[in-house]
Amino acid sequence: MQPPILAHHLNTYLDYARLRTRADNPLLKEAIALTADMDFSKDMIGTALFYKVLGKINEALDQQLSGVQVGKFLNLNALGLIYQISLQAGTLEEGMYYLKNFISNTIGIIDMQLYTKENRQYIGLAINNQETYLNRILLESTLTIIAKELSMMAAEDLDIRIGSPFYNDVYPSTFVQADDYHISFIPGALKAAISNMKHYHLDYLVPQYLMMIEGLKRDQRFINKVKIVALNMATPALPELKDVADGFNMSPRTFQRTLAKEQLTFRQLTDELNKDLAMMLLRHEQYSVSDVGYLLGYAEPAAFQHSFRKWYGETPMTIRKQLLQ
Repeated sequence: MQPPILAHHLNTYLDYARLRTRADNPLLKEAIALTADMDFSKDMIGTALFYKVLGKINEALDQQLSGVQVGKFLNLNALGLIYQISLQAGTLEEGMYYLKNFISNTIGIIDMQLYTKENRQYIGLAINNQETYLNRILLESTLTIIAKELSMMAAEDLDIRIGSPFYNDVYPSTFVQADDYHISFIPGALKAAISNMKHYHLDYLVPQYLMMIEGLKRDQRFINKVKIVALNMATPALPELKDVADGFNMSPRTFQRTLAKEQLTFRQLTDELNKDLAMMLLRHEQYSVSDVGYLLGYAEPAAFQHSFRKWYGETPMTIRKQLLQ
């Protein structure tokens, strides 16, 4: 008998399908009906039900690379890694322990192995059953999330490579052909970065993102779907237009035309999100103004200061004083 799975993980696939398919899609409606009585925050569900719902979602999406696309969409705490590694781990080895423990306790069907080969750290994932295609979705999405988390934590390029037996030339550049599912990287840069990540206290940042996402879910206009995808793909800087368009399976040109129908450009949309996020982050005194700019993706403090003045007509320090009073 295979171990149960935390329903939360299934809900993330449902959230993605809701954004990518019509609400009246019969397969999506079936998947939602199968999960109607679930408490996604704490219920553990059997593997048979998990695969049944995941199969309906995959059919509803009807797209190539579903696992990769879902992994790119999912938010920063989709696997809990931002807590387990960035905040709790003091060493790379401890971080890998937390990761393995989290996966074992919430997606027990995944067997995770850690090993070193030719100066690279490997995280190998496998599932021991016959659900080959659905396992591909689950494992590729998990590896994509881990890669995103590791990239965000690293102070420099980790040279991340994601191996998949299904690899072909439509996969992202980080993927390579392999006999198994794994992710590999050079561990030195990550070891140096782990302690630095604690400085930014991302346990505050993640809830702010999630609060915004929950508020946006009430509005089903395309513009709000774009905001949800952009927030979920943030690392924590907001993603590029091409990446968000890809999340909707659109070319950048088609994506921009669709946005234009709602009288908005992608630049205006990201400005709106950064404006709100900046105000949220300034309420937390542990962030310097430079930290806030860095977290929002500004390479130079002066560029963040300029944008902030444009948004609010005052400097970040002036607004912070008003907020704290």
